[in-house]
Amino acid sequence: MTAHDVTAYPKTKEQKQAFCREVRQIQEAHPRFSIEVTYDCSQMEILSNVQRKQEIQKIGELVKQFEGFIEVDKGYQVNCYIKTEGRAEVIRSNRYK
Repeated sequence: MTAHDVTAYPKTKEQKQAFCREVRQIQEAHPRFSIEVTYDCSQMEILSNVQRKQEIQKIGELVKQFEGFIEVDKGYQVNCYIKTEGRAEVIRSNRYK
């Protein structure tokens, strides 16, 4: 490893996202220095199949309220189809609640 290599051990998705934001801010402040980040997600919480299906169902119910529909791709990516961009923005703002 070099001085610019970092290994992160996030335990939650939120920790990983927060760390990504911090790294991005550092790279923007110091563009001449690159930082190589490796994530070890072995300690990360993983949803069971039942929990994952429940979360997808919650998203589906929210999207239906705004006259849209969802499509599940590869079992983990949820694509939401909404009529207007304003309604889509409401869905984006509520996705982590």
